[in-house]
Amino acid sequence: AAFGWMWSKDYEQRVVEQVGQLVKPVADWMQEEGLKDVPARCIGIWSLYYVGYRCAVIHGGSADDCLDAIKPSLNYFFPPTASK
Repeated sequence: AAFGWMWSKDYEQRVVEQVGQLVKPVADWMQEEGLKDVPARCIGIWSLYYVGYRCAVIHGGSADDCLDAIKPSLNYFFPPTASK
C-alpha cells in the first residue's frame, strides 16, 4: 500500500473485494449478533489489522505481536455483550 496512490481504479477495486472476502466471516457474525454499522466496523477492523501487521513486520514480530498491538482497539468494534 506504500504506492497505493499509483494504483489503478481496477486494482483498487480488486483489493477492496479481497478485503471483503477476508472479513466476510466476521461480518456475518456481526450481522447475526445484530450489531449496527457492520461495513464501517469491518473497515475499522481491517485498518487495525493492517496497522498491527505493519508494526509486527517492521519490528520483526509475530502474528501474536500483531494481535497484541490491536487488541485494545478492537474493543471499539465489539461490544462486551456480544457472544463469544
